[in-house]
Amino acid sequence: MKDPRRTLPRALFATLIITALLYALVVWIAIITVPPQELSKSAAPLALVFERLTGLPLLMMSLIAAVATLNGVVVHMIMIGRVLYGLSEAGALPRVLSRVSGENRVPLMATLTGIAFILLLALAVPLAGLANFTSAFTLAVFSVVNVALIRIHRADPNPGGDYFRAPRWVPYAGLVASILLFLVSLAPH
Repeated sequence: MKDPRRTLPRALFATLIITALLYALVVWIAIITVPPQELSKSAAPLALVFERLTGLPLLMMSLIAAVATLNGVVVHMIMIGRVLYGLSEAGALPRVLSRVSGENRVPLMATLTGIAFILLLALAVPLAGLANFTSAFTLAVFSVVNVALIRIHRADPNPGGDYFRAPRWVPYAGLVASILLFLVSLAPH
């Protein structure tokens, strides 16, 4: 990024706006395709919309979901490996995780550790429990990141340098939102 002070905020807000528009478009298509009363009674409302729009069997929707899920798992394998590598490089994890392969510079040990962790969770925890754990863990990570941002703001309120810095209220809002979402997730459904 050549000008992160300008491009990073634009990219973040553009991503949020595009995502919100896509969600709104999906909701709009669902509502014009299937009456809201019928959607609310369905155990799988998007599958119902898919079936009505395409006329294809639900098996096709299942295949699409499986491919999307596999893609997400692969992305997480890569991401976890990079996070473990970075933490190892910073001295927060054992040094062995910062070794990279000589051929293509991939953090092989860190990636294999991440894959082993994913496999262990997938085999040991039922799917519903795994989904709940993943959501709770993600909110915990968001909370920790926001606490870190608050501490950075307090430690150096007027830093120099040419990088993006979120307004002071953003990490507080993010921390409160993460905690509230976590508490809502604990409520019985």
